[in-house]
Amino acid sequence: MIAASVPGPCGRLKWVLLSALLAGVVLQIWLLAKPLSAANVTEVASAHLKVLLVRTVGQSEWRSVQADIRSLARKSLSIHSANTSHCLTNFTTLYRSQTLDGFSTELPPDLWPTHLLCRDSSVKKLTVELHVLLIVYDVYVTDTVLSYLQRAVKELNLTVVRSTGSRKLGAWFKHLTPSTVSNYDYIWLADGDVKVSAINWFSFWAHMLYFKPLIAQPSIIGHLEKFQDLPRGSDHPILNLPFDKRTNVWNTDVTLIAAEVGIVEMMAAVLTAETWLAVRSDLAANSKVMELIAKGATWCIDTKWCEVAQGLRGSGIREADVAVGAEAKELYRERNYSYGPGPGERRWRDLSALPACVVFYQTPVIHQNRQTLDKSGFTHINKELCSELPSGVPNIARMMRVGFDMHYPEAGPLYLWWHLLAFLVVTMMEV
Repeated sequence: MIAASVPGPCGRLKWVLLSALLAGVVLQIWLLAKPLSAANVTEVASAHLKVLLVRTVGQSEWRSVQADIRSLARKSLSIHSANTSHCLTNFTTLYRSQTLDGFSTELPPDLWPTHLLCRDSSVKKLTVELHVLLIVYDVYVTDTVLSYLQRAVKELNLTVVRSTGSRKLGAWFKHLTPSTVSNYDYIWLADGDVKVSAINWFSFWAHMLYFKPLIAQPSIIGHLEKFQDLPRGSDHPILNLPFDKRTNVWNTDVTLIAAEVGIVEMMAAVLTAETWLAVRSDLAANSKVMELIAKGATWCIDTKWCEVAQGLRGSGIREADVAVGAEAKELYRERNYSYGPGPGERRWRDLSALPACVVFYQTPVIHQNRQTLDKSGFTHINKELCSELPSGVPNIARMMRVGFDMHYPEAGPLYLWWHLLAFLVVTMMEV
């Protein structure tokens, strides 16, 4: 007869610690899966948005624009199912493609995990009715090419116009009139060398519904195939996701959703229709500004329209949380996953004061950097335009940077407890 073995003190302690570890894991998952209603974000059950995407197209861009808007058409028609699929695959691909330093380049941007939506189900239904306006300012793009392009993207309401003798800002003034934009919720101004279809389409518009900015943009990443050593995304650190060649990742805080900023770039700006008309009216009131715009000047519009938006929102010019100039790399890289928000971060406590200008980090677009126009000759008039547009936020190194930290206050001590238990269990198992 074989007597049943009785675990000794060490064996019992191992099982107690293992049980405590399992309980800690379950509690941790519950805390991190709490609905975002606890964060005071706006809940949206369903929404229908009407969006006008405005693309300026030159000779070197029309082929990529054609492929881009065809891909975008498919996304806009299957917007809800695309996000459901994204969240289902998120947890199987995330940990193979994400490091503490950011997102691997092996993970396509439209599959980047958007924690806000995969953890919350308050967005039940979202449809985006997308119309496209192509503004062609290159005489080498023939009518035959444009006709082919219209047939290729028949899924969308596509309009093509020619604009000669001016750059994109002048073309916007000419074609984006009150009668043209008044029926839309948002106007998306995208350059021809910006790959908009790279975006997580559902998540971006859901973020717009949550945070309700008057002007916003997706973050910008560079085109790796062309710029292996130094991909050029945005020239402004707070809007850019830098590339770390050593680790092959886009170097960003993977918990950061959005930042309230004082600048939104002209290459990928999304404005409410009312905000665009207010900006248009503000600029048109200055004859010198309009003269410079007609000559091709574009600088400082990207800060001026944020000032206009802040005025519309009634928020005025607010103090920044942190400096984001030379310190940008540290802000992206330094954080404390175990004990809450990292340097320069704070939780979004109250959305009663809605942001005016916002950049969304988890839904980037790709800047392919195909410059059709030599811009070196515009420097002088660009500086003149800036002198005519003294912005209330001229120092773009001082912006509001606000993020929603997915590690809730209760999770901090729990992480420490969890890691300590794991260490003890492993140690005891080796005894």
